[in-house]
Amino acid sequence: MSKKEKIRKTPFEKAIADAKKFKENMNLYYSVVLMAETAIVLDKTDTAHPEDISLIEMLDDTIVQFSEFIEERGDAWN
Repeated sequence: MSKKEKIRKTPFEKAIADAKKFKENMNLYYSVVLMAETAIVLDKTDTAHPEDISLIEMLDDTIVQFSEFIEERGDAWN
């Protein structure tokens, strides 16, 4: 018997895990939408203000954190 067959979740446990994964994916999606909106606003600004520079750094840091999070889940970051 393989390890997979030994550890079988009940339908209720599977549903809970699926709901948690869905919530995680929706939070990730919402964060990406906010990042995209921030990038659009920063792209439209003509001059670099000190506030813009901190937003750019925050955006860069967030992208790095997303890539690490995605790789930890076993997915590929492109």
